[in-house]
Amino acid sequence: MNIRSAYNRIVPRSMRLSLWNVRHFRQRIIIDYGLSHKSAVFLAGSGRSGTTWIASLINYRGEYRYIFEPFNPKYTPSCKDFNYYLYLRPEDRADKYFRQARSLITGRAGYNGPTHRYNKRHLCGRRLIKEVRAHLWLKWLHFQFPGLPIILLMRHPCANLLSRIKGRLPNFFEDLFSQKELFEDFLQPFQREIEQARSATEWEQRMFAWCIQHYVPLHQFRKGEIHLAFYEQFAENPSEELRRMFSFLGRSFDESIFEALKRPSPVTRKGAAILTGESLVARWKNEVPESIVRRSVQILSIFGLDEIYSEDPMPNAANALAMLQS
Repeated sequence: MNIRSAYNRIVPRSMRLSLWNVRHFRQRIIIDYGLSHKSAVFLAGSGRSGTTWIASLINYRGEYRYIFEPFNPKYTPSCKDFNYYLYLRPEDRADKYFRQARSLITGRAGYNGPTHRYNKRHLCGRRLIKEVRAHLWLKWLHFQFPGLPIILLMRHPCANLLSRIKGRLPNFFEDLFSQKELFEDFLQPFQREIEQARSATEWEQRMFAWCIQHYVPLHQFRKGEIHLAFYEQFAENPSEELRRMFSFLGRSFDESIFEALKRPSPVTRKGAAILTGESLVARWKNEVPESIVRRSVQILSIFGLDEIYSEDPMPNAANALAMLQS
């Protein structure tokens, strides 16, 4: 008997499921039983800083439900209030922020196509949330969800900015000026320089924005409350950087993670260093003029961040860690 013809005779056309539909339906099923913020990991970093790559290392065994940039309103319309440079004071209990964050971080939010594009885990008790617009509310997240492991990935700003400009990602510099509490709490000492940057080059505006994004969490968090990770260290000294990160998460890793380390992330662009075999750390020095590098270091020095990043492509991780409050 021909099974397909028998199936077509017995099952009405309106009720038939194609193989694609079955697969699509299965993909949409998420059973998340770890409904606590403590069963999540929150990975933050700038867009084009390597967060997708590092997320793949954290999840190299496929143990996490991977949620990709869920606070982006383009992917999650209900997060419309989470603009790119949103700043939240830690004690802010505004419902429009807290309810959305709680739903996403505790796993109560269900399947969402754009934010689950790379997810392969459908029965899960742990979540990995990767976000690129959270720098200025990371301390709020820590305060509202105590015990949530938070990782902040840092990358040399010249490399980061070059990648963002190449990728034609928007310049949100002007959005900073709508954050009055941010200026009141952190930026008054730098207000004149920041205001002057409104008429500066796009590169300088992006550099000021990068500095603000990192200056704030570095001066909000205490040691042990957040894990600082460094893109360049994953490239040059992966064993030690992986050890530090997995120790923070209270997990171990095995040798198979080094295979994942070599694989390009899903958002790697054509011509990227990881594909061409060039240095992941220093390639930007061939493309950014020395005059722009010097100006970038001048802007970093306004915020004291030249102690971390300079004309040297490698960071001074010890100085970054020292900035965290004791």
